[in-house]
Amino acid sequence: MNTATINKKTAYYLESRFFEADGKRFEITGTRSTGPGAHDSVHMVKGTTESKEMKHETLIKLFRAGRLKAVMP
Repeated sequence: MNTATINKKTAYYLESRFFEADGKRFEITGTRSTGPGAHDSVHMVKGTTESKEMKHETLIKLFRAGRLKAVMP
């Protein structure tokens, strides 16, 4: 995950659709907007044994806690 400062606000974005969280690998297979903000979105993610939706804010929290990292396929 990377950050950019836009209009004095920090925006978080993923540099790859593949990431690892808490030792599990995931791929973002889709994203839908839930509002007008930069972080107002929900990602559909697919792991090796599960598929689920994750809010972008949840990914940011995992990143800040050091539990999320981008990986290449």
